[in-house]
Amino acid sequence: MPANKLRALIEAHMTAYAAFGKVAHEMGSSSRDYDKASREEERVLLAVCA
Repeated sequence: MPANKLRALIEAHMTAYAAFGKVAHEMGSSSRDYDKASREEERVLLAVCA
């Protein structure tokens, strides 16, 4: 079912995003770096959803 596949992809994305945040924090990235990456990811997600 397509909805189940989409749900699985969203869950995988959420897991990867949480891991990204953890690594960024551990590496001492500034909040500005994290915000920039977050905005770029949001832009890509919106493009995919469109």
